[in-house]
Amino acid sequence: MIANAGIAQVKALLDLTEDDVRRMFEVNVFGVFNCYSAAAKQMIKQGTGGKIIGAARFVSSLSSNSEMYLLTIEKYRGLQTLCHALSLLSI
Repeated sequence: MIANAGIAQVKALLDLTEDDVRRMFEVNVFGVFNCYSAAAKQMIKQGTGGKIIGAARFVSSLSSNSEMYLLTIEKYRGLQTLCHALSLLSI
């Protein structure tokens, strides 16, 4: 399973609303977590293990309107710490 989704709000930091930030977290963090979880449960159910691939864009330079996007991507990358737990299940 490949998880590759993300959104950004191209607004100045102080122009972002709580809803803008919440939406980025819902897609960039919770959306990826839900994909990982559903895929892992199915792979366990099938009994054959599997592979989960997470892809995230790495922004090489910080633009003036990307601060919150970068924060959500860092949290997404933190989800990769789940790899150890899933590796014990052959995933």
